[in-house]
Amino acid sequence: MPVAVIDLGTNTFQLLIAEKKENYLQKLFKNSLFVRIGKSGISHRCIAPDAIFRAVEAMKVHRKTIDEYGVTEIYALATSAVRNADNQKEFLDAIFEATQIRVEVIDGNTEADYIFKGVAYEIPLQQMSLIMDIGGGSVEFIIAHHKQMLWKQSFEIGGQRLLDKFFTEDPLPHAQQIVLRYYLQDALQPLWEAVHFYQPKQFIGSAGAFETILRIIKFHLDEASLSENQFSAQSFEWIFEQMTTRSRGERLSMRGMIPERVEMIVPAVCLIKTVVDNCRFSTLQVSTASLKEGVAVEKLELF
Repeated sequence: MPVAVIDLGTNTFQLLIAEKKENYLQKLFKNSLFVRIGKSGISHRCIAPDAIFRAVEAMKVHRKTIDEYGVTEIYALATSAVRNADNQKEFLDAIFEATQIRVEVIDGNTEADYIFKGVAYEIPLQQMSLIMDIGGGSVEFIIAHHKQMLWKQSFEIGGQRLLDKFFTEDPLPHAQQIVLRYYLQDALQPLWEAVHFYQPKQFIGSAGAFETILRIIKFHLDEASLSENQFSAQSFEWIFEQMTTRSRGERLSMRGMIPERVEMIVPAVCLIKTVVDNCRFSTLQVSTASLKEGVAVEKLELF
């Protein structure tokens, strides 16, 4: 029997319908709706009324798809924006009333667990690896080797939080970039200690912003020497320069840019830049799997 997994993220509500077939995960349907429930409220520990409305409408769309596939086993998980919202109950009640879907609010550690399972199912972690997942509310890091997770931590420094805190101008002035860099350097101190201890050799970005970066690189740069889902640190430096010096309109006009990510891509590249500079990775690999795939492989007993 198939399962439906909904990841109610701070930026997007993602639906995956999948089933177990011959001991592997067969994806029957996958869709992502940009909802941005963190906009206008995440820095004030609330989900704004217009964001609740967008969330309910998105969940109605996902519910309709789930019903069309005849799926009865539904796992809906909410992350950073919801777990930190003072009006969490109002948000969850509104969704249940409209869709009869009960949403589970998970903590950052559980979020990291599922991200790891999704990525490790898709990519053989044949060397010590650092996995990074950038959300609107939080960022998860995992250090793993093969199917063993050795370290994990969730940091409440996601893209929407950084936008609210640092991005008062567009493009971001160089002086403000330096302030942001110092902030991230300090906030991620536990990560630097873990990296120093475990010495990961492979850097894997989980879905979202990483897929957008890869898409832009494929349109603009020659990465023929690398595999399909990798790009070099040099190519990332080019992306970082483009994203932090261009205005919103200029970024939007770039081939490969997804319009809904045109704002969130800037704090994302600032986060990645901090990690790449500290850890000195030469290549970045992109996994299309993230939390929802991790939930699916666990529930279908594939991990």
